[in-house]
Amino acid sequence: MSQRPYYRDIWALPNPITGYPGAFPRGLVNKIKRKWWGKKRLWMFSGGHKDPSGTTIDIKPEVEPSIIADCSNLEMIPDGEYDFVMLDPPYSEAEAKELYNLPYVSVLDALSEAFRVCADGGHVLLLHRLIPETHPKIQAHGQRMKIVGIVGVYTFGGVSNIRALTIWRKNNGLPTLDASAFGCSECESDLPKVEGREGNQREPEVGGKLISDGCATVGAYEKEGN
Repeated sequence: MSQRPYYRDIWALPNPITGYPGAFPRGLVNKIKRKWWGKKRLWMFSGGHKDPSGTTIDIKPEVEPSIIADCSNLEMIPDGEYDFVMLDPPYSEAEAKELYNLPYVSVLDALSEAFRVCADGGHVLLLHRLIPETHPKIQAHGQRMKIVGIVGVYTFGGVSNIRALTIWRKNNGLPTLDASAFGCSECESDLPKVEGREGNQREPEVGGKLISDGCATVGAYEKEGN
């Protein structure tokens, strides 16, 4: 079965100007807005980010989110409530402790909740060093999610580890084995056809190596000679 093409790019962005650790690189939100956006937006692990028209969720009351909550359990939000969900969680236990003095939240648990609260036809975006593909923790809601974009994101002007912005679109209907039913024409219209891979294999230029939990790492994004 051939895999339909998805949006691929690498974005080099300036460092954030806020003093809050883990803030979005400058220009990231504007780039996202041009390609994937929604009328009803949810920002999980929002930190210092503000969206006057959207909803922010964070466990730290001092950053004044719309909702103070653990992003791995959003029981206060009904299914399909938002058509845009963005996650930017801590990337490791060490970073969660050192940067925020908080316990690490499983990205898979948080992603499962993001898939659940995403509306049909909406998008879920994850900024992380992993590209989750399949896993029992996201299987329940993940069957209706299709990866429609993967973007490498790094900041210039200093030492920067590249991260992956992974974008899913939620299918309007029941799970299906036909990949075309999950397609996102707005994400794919300007892309060349890409030959598929067997099973859950990721395209070579993404640079991810498959690991046992169904995620791909993005450490190998750096191209030869860089």
